[in-house]
Amino acid sequence: MKKLDKLNEIADEMFEKIEPSATSWAKIVHRVNMQNTKTKPKISTRRVVVFACALALVFFSGYNIIKNEQEKQRQIKTVAAGSDNNSMAVQTLAVAKGSIKLSDNVSKGRVGGIWASGSGANFPLIQAEGKYYRLLTNPSSLSDSLLSRNIGEVGLLTDEPALVDSNINIISNIVSEGTSVYAVKNMDGAAVAAKTGDTYRVFQRVSYGGNAIVGNENLISTLGNAKPVALKLSGVGTITDSDSIDTLMHILSRASYLSASSGGNKTLLLEMNNGISLQLMVDDEKLYGCGSWYCPDFFSTFAELIQ
Repeated sequence: MKKLDKLNEIADEMFEKIEPSATSWAKIVHRVNMQNTKTKPKISTRRVVVFACALALVFFSGYNIIKNEQEKQRQIKTVAAGSDNNSMAVQTLAVAKGSIKLSDNVSKGRVGGIWASGSGANFPLIQAEGKYYRLLTNPSSLSDSLLSRNIGEVGLLTDEPALVDSNINIISNIVSEGTSVYAVKNMDGAAVAAKTGDTYRVFQRVSYGGNAIVGNENLISTLGNAKPVALKLSGVGTITDSDSIDTLMHILSRASYLSASSGGNKTLLLEMNNGISLQLMVDDEKLYGCGSWYCPDFFSTFAELIQ
């Protein structure tokens, strides 16, 4: 019992000897604070770089789209030799031998010329022997004396002149079935003639439906053997000197064939010594008729000779 009575004294004496450590207490407090404090997320440098790149990509993509649209608006729309365009004003030209008289539209370099246009997607043409010929507005009639070999008769009149049928040699979208088609004198492979109504009309060789030259033909092959007596380049001038014309035609014989594509927004008219005129579209040192041809020397020489 005495020991139990002294228990309080013994306990007080023991606890009086225990002194709390300031260092230990600080550590305990620090650990508690660390457990109660949530770690703040750090922003990754890589994420910042990726976000900046994405923002720059969006900006430049939008800039390029706007720039491309502006470029499209500045582009010049061209009229293809192998396709019809209702915006092309067809001009009937009065061609006197030895000179070429052009309408104001052509002389000022506007799209036009002597190729006839038609309704819808196709222009008036004849397909004969695998070649395509487009109706000319001038001459409005052709003398029988200029007819050469009889190629055959139109076997099919159709709105689809690109149709290929091994059993039909001649197809047209303007000349009636059974009508004879002729080569033009000194222009075999360059022009044909056939009656539309009561008169013979001339059709010039052109590219159509991806078809242009055949075999080893060059540009001169598609213009025939008749001799030009005048060359008229819209916006530049007219050349009638025989030697100058010979020089230019020799240069054209070396033109490089590009493709069966069509184009051009100006005209080159060639008046032949048989009174018939042929046309080529021109643009950026290229000529378009039966295919597209590259011939920069022709344009530079023409400009020198016209001075």
